[in-house]
Amino acid sequence: QLGGFAGGLGSDEAEEQGVGDVDVGDLEHQMVKPNAIDLEVARHRFTAAADEMGAVLRRTGYSPNIKERDDFSTALFVASGELLAQAEHIPVHLGSMPASVQAIIDTFGDRLELDAQYAVNDPYHGGTHLNDLTIVRPVAFGGDLVGWVANRAHHSDVGGEAPGSMPAHATLLSQEGHIVPPTLSELAMVSGFQSFLIRFSKPREHLRSATVIYRLSWGRTRSVPAD
Repeated sequence: QLGGFAGGLGSDEAEEQGVGDVDVGDLEHQMVKPNAIDLEVARHRFTAAADEMGAVLRRTGYSPNIKERDDFSTALFVASGELLAQAEHIPVHLGSMPASVQAIIDTFGDRLELDAQYAVNDPYHGGTHLNDLTIVRPVAFGGDLVGWVANRAHHSDVGGEAPGSMPAHATLLSQEGHIVPPTLSELAMVSGFQSFLIRFSKPREHLRSATVIYRLSWGRTRSVPAD
């Protein structure tokens, strides 16, 4: 960007802007400058990937919140956590999802596992209300992080003091349900996250079935804890 900017200035202007000592030729050589057609093709391909993510989530969902109400959203992000492409889903999800991805990056940093998934629903880490659980997964190429994919979906009940996890009298976030800070999803599903939801949420059988499906999709068939 600096090379393109300096290249459009005269020598005097470049010096005034503080870029007179920059080797513009080297910068421009390293930059990729797609034309308008290539840019549009890439934009639509990324958007199509986000759309397809949503279609797969809807087809595989068992909850009416997913299957019928379409209360979910999907998006792609660059490695730094900036939004790259999104499907035409729920605006409140998509507007805050980049903050959830950034929370994962800030929390795990150098401890990031490229073959893992991460979960978060905490509104203070980019979430909306606690029912909307966000799953974030790194995308790697050649062993390097190149981006992120994420989905956010409404869960009918995540504990709390009222069915549906939205008590009108709540004055504390903990009254609404189970708070999930940025968490390694594999560990969360196997230990506290899964057992807490099944024990305290109302539609237990639905949650138990969803957990089994989750594990089967990852090639894991551990038994679900009894009540």
